Amino acid sequence: MSSKEGKNETGKLKRILGIAAVVAVVVFGTVLFILNFKVIRNQLKKMTASPEEYYRYVEETNKDRVGRQILAKLCDNIKATAVANSEGSTTEIDVRLGDNAKAILNYVTDTNWNILDNIQLILENNKEDELVKDELELLINGVNIVSGELIYDANDDMIYAKAPELNTESLGFNVPEIDIRELADIFDKYSDMFMPEINNVEEDSCDLEIGEIKEQCTSLKITLDNEELIGELERLLGENEGMEDKEITMILWVNNKGNILGREIAFGDIFVLRYAMTLDGREINLEVYCEVDGEVALDISGNGVIKKGVLSGEISIEGFDEKIADITVSSLDIETLKEGYIDIKAVVNLDDDILDYIRDNKIEGILSNDIKLEVLYNSGSVVMSIDLCDKDKMLCGVTFNNMAGSNEESIDIPDEFLLIDNEEQIYTWLNNIDFSTVEANWKKAGFEPGIIAGLEAALREYLTSN
Repeated sequence: MSSKEGKNETGKLKRILGIAAVVAVVVFGTVLFILNFKVIRNQLKKMTASPEEYYRYVEETNKDRVGRQILAKLCDNIKATAVANSEGSTTEIDVRLGDNAKAILNYVTDTNWNILDNIQLILENNKEDELVKDELELLINGVNIVSGELIYDANDDMIYAKAPELNTESLGFNVPEIDIRELADIFDKYSDMFMPEINNVEEDSCDLEIGEIKEQCTSLKITLDNEELIGELERLLGENEGMEDKEITMILWVNNKGNILGREIAFGDIFVLRYAMTLDGREINLEVYCEVDGEVALDISGNGVIKKGVLSGEISIEGFDEKIADITVSSLDIETLKEGYIDIKAVVNLDDDILDYIRDNKIEGILSNDIKLEVLYNSGSVVMSIDLCDKDKMLCGVTFNNMAGSNEESIDIPDEFLLIDNEEQIYTWLNNIDFSTVEANWKKAGFEPGIIAGLEAALREYLTSN
């Protein structure tokens, strides 16, 4: 090969390598741009926009974040569940008592609760045209002790109530007309209040640190000017001499992707509410803080790890400088949560000081401060289980099970009832209460009648004193 041909080959190779290098840079740059698109877009907006424009941009782009989507889906699902339940549902509440819980009841009521097997509340809801009926039964050891019935007539705006084991006479109440759409309008009204005109926005750089996670952020301090909102806060918080200026401020902490990591709203020195969350890979830290009149009313801090779509972690709750509880979340299904439903298992450990009054009464050791909590909410039902435990031994527990589904029973408005339009008529109905049926049912469940006689005596004393 001649030297000329060799030079040509070398030139071709250089050109090919040059083109390859350019392509590699373009590809790498494109991938890098895609991966950091949110960061680049946010930084460009931050550099070119005024603080006020950047604030509006951040609020708008955060509307579609996962947290807000979860909240929106959860709200939609709860409304759908409420609609399904309005067409008919059955709710069962089972109460379980361990030996230590029975010992507490034996101590405070002078009744032998050791024979108790189970307590069950059954609530059945039914709808027929413009009538809605709720029936409640209290069963102890499988015996119906007492029951109640409520019927709402939307045509006449009347509520009818009856407790047949106590008084055979039905009650009637006039109620104001309620339009569910008005309730929805209330939410919209207060939502709109929090989009006020902006007086000014102060922009600064800061580090948001929660637990062991620190993230560089931009802080945006906004002064809110909305007389209607200020009036509502004054009404809720009451008159206070410290609010002469009546200024509301809000601080947002925004990361380099433009995501809002936290927010603080302050109404002078009277009320401060702050929440923030930082995320580092699979690790997550959160903080919720509320201050009223200079005192820390609520301080929640937590940390956790997400593995295979399940969050586990620890939460600490304090109020007015006192420990309230520690919560250990063993599992929170993130995928279920994204669909707007809940599947969580946790243990709540109450602080010992909360139980001091029991220890003062010489009952130390028979009440636990460990609460096991399980909640499973899906499209068909809501199941919640709560157990008080002492060293893994159940003290007492409650299971709440709500199942939507229409009941076929017809609804009949009582022909005769006592129309309640003044306090005296209520006292008349209470004076005619007869405990004999309840007492008979109580005995049938295996108990001595003492506690029922005590309830009757307390009612008679109340009626006499009033």
